[in-house]
Amino acid sequence: TKPITQMIDLVDWLYSSLMDQLDSLISEKYPEENVSETRSRICKIINLIVDPLNQGTEVVFLRGLALAFFIDNAMIGLSSLHQLLKNKQTDQSFIVELLSAARNISLRNYDLDSLSVSEILPLAHIARVERAIQLFAIWKKV
Repeated sequence: TKPITQMIDLVDWLYSSLMDQLDSLISEKYPEENVSETRSRICKIINLIVDPLNQGTEVVFLRGLALAFFIDNAMIGLSSLHQLLKNKQTDQSFIVELLSAARNISLRNYDLDSLSVSEILPLAHIARVERAIQLFAIWKKV
């Protein structure tokens, strides 16, 4: 139906925005943050859920909304990474390596015991990104 297609388009836009930010950080270009745009898209999904004309499709919309929040959370993680890099609190090459691993869904290959204390926080932020990428891949298969 048209409302479900609208929700899918909103989720696709969020994911595309996430990947653009991810690619920018990997290429060491720092994007301007636009959280309000992300949140407005999430609000549009919520409006679709509560529309009485969409009764009976709540489960589909709730799945889309949950994914939207995971993507939003990942974007917050990227924003936090950007701040760490800007304040020179972490190593750029390590971040790029982790971001590339997250893009390929291979963060699990990192041994937490081998990481220094200063590397744990960036890894946690990047794990948020990997989780969103994984969930989006599942979403597209369904």
